[in-house]
Amino acid sequence: RLVDLCAWTSAAIGDFGASPVHMGGGDGGQLAAAIVIGEDHEHTLAAVRETYGRDRDLVMSAVMHSGEALELACEELRRDYWLALAAVSNSGLALRHVDADLRRDKDIVLAAVQSDGGALEYASEELWDDRDVVL
Repeated sequence: RLVDLCAWTSAAIGDFGASPVHMGGGDGGQLAAAIVIGEDHEHTLAAVRETYGRDRDLVMSAVMHSGEALELACEELRRDYWLALAAVSNSGLALRHVDADLRRDKDIVLAAVQSDGGALEYASEELWDDRDVVL
């Protein structure tokens, strides 16, 4: 899988003008690579989601390296409690990529806010006044 992912990254550079920034070893580190893209950003993200975003193990590995990699997961995996918790524990701002239902989950939001207080912006409004969350 790593060879396929590296090949895809090379293709993205050529096809979409993307520029990968390596963020660690293994499959997850490669998937967690930040891809800087011009106008084709959404098209490139869609291609990554289609190719790798349905592989739960790969996405889990990626969010352990960089919580923001949750953006590359398919919608189904964005609803996965344990993937969401791993992502926001690594990077609180990954809460913006978590399914809306899980943004109402107090434990998910607490983990996100503990990682980065700015994550509160992405939490469900019903938790904005919760003392446990905001303190």
